[in-house]
Amino acid sequence: MVNKSKNLEMEHMAKQRKKKNLSDEMVYSSLNKIVEMHKLGELKLSNFDNKTIDTLFTDLIEENKSVNGRLDNTKTALKTILGRIENVERKMEKYGLK
Repeated sequence: MVNKSKNLEMEHMAKQRKKKNLSDEMVYSSLNKIVEMHKLGELKLSNFDNKTIDTLFTDLIEENKSVNGRLDNTKTALKTILGRIENVERKMEKYGLK
């Protein structure tokens, strides 16, 4: 007589481990109280206001684009200021003030 596990989740996990054609993005997890293989991007993260991983990364990418835009503007402003400083230094040298 084979003694079956009383824990249905463990039985389910064992069955899913036997599946060989799962994609790399699949992970064993609980989603909406269903414990099975789910896409990694669909999982909710409790430390991040229960956002899904896909949503979290999309938000981070958009925020990164915004920060990069501000950084580019800052670089442009600094180059302009440096050019003006160099111009003032040339004029100071021309008039012997440096």
